[in-house]
Amino acid sequence: MRTTFQQRLDGLEAKLGQMGQVLRSQLDRTLIALATADEDVADEVIRRDQLLDADYVEVEEEILRTLALEAPVAADLRLVAGVLHVNSHIERMGDLCVNMARFVKLAGHDQPDPEIQSTLAEMGEHARRMLEASTPGGCSTPPWNASPTATSSWPSGCRSWTSRSTS
Repeated sequence: MRTTFQQRLDGLEAKLGQMGQVLRSQLDRTLIALATADEDVADEVIRRDQLLDADYVEVEEEILRTLALEAPVAADLRLVAGVLHVNSHIERMGDLCVNMARFVKLAGHDQPDPEIQSTLAEMGEHARRMLEASTPGGCSTPPWNASPTATSSWPSGCRSWTSRSTS
């Protein structure tokens, strides 16, 4: 494999890992803002979304450049396709954090019903676990490096994107 091609792939994967870290921070800050009705924290979440948006565009452009210049196949194509998939979801989750932060600002210092707040905290924890399992750093074997049929080698909490739950 050419060195520059491998460097491109490594760079894409590293960038996705960085975006995952930013998103984890955004999610944590969003949950704090929701729990405390802290408008300053909500403002911070809204401002920091620009980082994820810029990174999203950067990764998209690098993916297109890689596809055009390198024409990856097999495992390399799975990596590029996986990065494309995860990149769009990270950006979307960042936008959802912004939506919740805007809700905090609209609600002001009025605390939501405790049952609703508990449900939101539980949903946030589910989202955090899903994020950990789907971004580089969250799993020792990212989905694009695993065999599409052998999911038993995946770390706990990580599942193949190609497997379907029948339960």
